[in-house]
Amino acid sequence: MESMDKIKHKKYLATISFALVLAGCNTDHNAPVQPQQAIDFSTAVSRAAINSFSDGDCFRVWGQYQYPNGGEMYSVFPGTDVTLQSGLWGYKGTQYWVQGAVYDFEAVYPSDVTARYIGSGELEVTDFDTKSGHDLMTASAHIDNTGGNGGTVTLDFGHELALLNITVKAETGLSATLTEARLYGVKHRGTLNTATKQWTDVQANTLQDAFTYTASNPQQAIPEGGISIFGQQLLLPDADISNATLEVGFYYDDQTAYPVYKQLSLKTNQVSRWEKSQQYTYTLTIGPNNIHLLPNVEEWQTSIGGIITVE
Repeated sequence: MESMDKIKHKKYLATISFALVLAGCNTDHNAPVQPQQAIDFSTAVSRAAINSFSDGDCFRVWGQYQYPNGGEMYSVFPGTDVTLQSGLWGYKGTQYWVQGAVYDFEAVYPSDVTARYIGSGELEVTDFDTKSGHDLMTASAHIDNTGGNGGTVTLDFGHELALLNITVKAETGLSATLTEARLYGVKHRGTLNTATKQWTDVQANTLQDAFTYTASNPQQAIPEGGISIFGQQLLLPDADISNATLEVGFYYDDQTAYPVYKQLSLKTNQVSRWEKSQQYTYTLTIGPNNIHLLPNVEEWQTSIGGIITVE
């Protein structure tokens, strides 16, 4: 899988399909014997979340079924890894549809996060930290196999994180050099309930453990296209980003003896929260007497924005 500026697998929506085909097998529930068929897996990728899958990519799935009249739930996939190998999805321990049953599936990507099944339609992803650089997506599906045609289970993976980009530029005709930057007061760690979409045990970083940028060449002026200071940073959704703070240090190239330090809030009149499956792009432009911060929010083809000025 291609990475995006040190972040593994970051985009907003992917669809994974896998087929569990009826096969000849006596089950503990006296399912009728059917001719055995090969298990077939296929993958369809839509815009966002992931561009394409590569061999070795893996998600984890929980699956269970129940008969329509109620009663006990039977586990089919107890947190089974489903891995792409040679272009085909596969897993260990072949499972088959049980005719007359109703199935629920829950999945998480990537497979190496700490997660557990806690009830129908509900997973708990524990102590997830975006500092790992991993994407986080979840999916669920409900299949009624009472007619005996279970077919393909389609898992539509949704992105559970927000994506942040910050670019620093200098106004046209102005030469300035960025020396350092810090980002803190942002939520990066917590536990997710996939049914309620609520995060608990949330942790935000401080100035002491801020995301940092240090110029590799402190003598080089900001290029025309600007500098992406943190790459593409994954963060937890946050209903109030009042504490999200950006600090930058720079100097004007004709005033090298006078470094300038600015502190900015990333909360603006236009952007007051960060939501999952959204991309937040901030452009900080250094002017001769002030700096302008332009926030922009994108979800596929839609966007909103505005400009604030810091003297």
